[in-house]
Amino acid sequence: MGYDVLVTGGAGFIGGALLDRLAADGRSVLSGDLRASAHLGVRLDLGRPATFDALLAEHRPRAVVHCAALVDDRGRLEDFERINVDGSRELALACARAGVERFVHLSSIAALGYDPGPEADEASAMDLSNPTPYFQTKARSEQAVRDVATRTGMATGVIRPGDVYGPGSVPWVERPLALLRQRLPTLIGGGRGVMAHCHVDNLVDAIVRALEVPEAVGEVFIVHDGPHAPLRDYVTRLAEAAGAPAPRSIGAGLARALARAGQAASRVGVTPPMTPGAVAYLTRRATYRTGKAREVLGWRARVSLDEGMDRLRAVLRAGSKVGAA
Repeated sequence: MGYDVLVTGGAGFIGGALLDRLAADGRSVLSGDLRASAHLGVRLDLGRPATFDALLAEHRPRAVVHCAALVDDRGRLEDFERINVDGSRELALACARAGVERFVHLSSIAALGYDPGPEADEASAMDLSNPTPYFQTKARSEQAVRDVATRTGMATGVIRPGDVYGPGSVPWVERPLALLRQRLPTLIGGGRGVMAHCHVDNLVDAIVRALEVPEAVGEVFIVHDGPHAPLRDYVTRLAEAAGAPAPRSIGAGLARALARAGQAASRVGVTPPMTPGAVAYLTRRATYRTGKAREVLGWRARVSLDEGMDRLRAVLRAGSKVGAA
C-alpha cells in the first residue's frame, strides 16, 4: 500500500509531533528515521542515498516532509555536508523520480545566519558560508532542495521555523533546564537577545498547510509565534514552569572569551560548554516577519507563549511527580 505522508526524522521532536497530528487527522503516515518511532517506521539514513529509491518504491508515499537533519552547534563541516546538504539533495531527487506529489522541506531561520537584522523575511539573503556548520548547511540544504524543485518540477515548499519549543525540545527546553537545575548561567548579557519562539504545534499547523495549499508550491515561509520576546523572558518562564532555580547570566564579553577558549580546547578533544556561534545566536537582536505564511498559507499562531508555557508546566510538573514516586 502507499502512504499519504512519509516524515523523515519521524522519531525526533518535530517529526514526532507532525506524525501525531497527521495520524489524528486520519492520514496514513510513515516515519523514516535511524531510530524507532511511536508510529510505523522504516530505517532511513541520509548518509546512504543509494537506499532512497528502493524505500520510496516500496512504500509509495504521496507526500514527503523532510524534517531529518544533523542538528548541533559543534561538529565537523564534512559530516553536516554529507547529511544535511548531500542527503537532502539526493532525497529530493529520489522523490522527484518516484513521482512524489508534494515535498515539504523543513529549513530554519538559522539559514539566514546569526543575526540578519530587523524585519528579516523570505527575501533576506541566506548565509551560505556561516562558520557554524549547522547554520551553513541549513542554508545550503534549503538551496539544494529548491534547485532540485526547479530542475525537476516537483511540487516543493519550504518552512523556516523560528526557535521551536515544547515538551521534548532539546535546545530550548532540555538543555536550558539542565543548566538551570545545576545553577549554571543560562543567559548571556542579561538575556537581552531576542528569541523568535515557535511552539511546536504552531509549526505543525504551518507544515500541514504547506502540504495542502496549492499556493505553497515553490514558496518559502518563515513561521514563529510572534511577538518576539527577550531570551530572559522565555528562560524565566521556563524556570518557573519547571520549578527550577531562577536563571543566572554571564557577561557577553566573558561568554565570547570562554567560547573562543573552548573552541581551542575542542581541538584536543575537550567539549566546550559553549561555542562562538551559540553566543552570537543567543545575543542576536534580529526580528523575523511571518506575514507571508499568514497571507499565503492562511496560517495563524494558535498557541501563545502564555499557553505554551502552561502546557509545558503541566508536562514538566507531571514528570517531576512521576520521578519522585
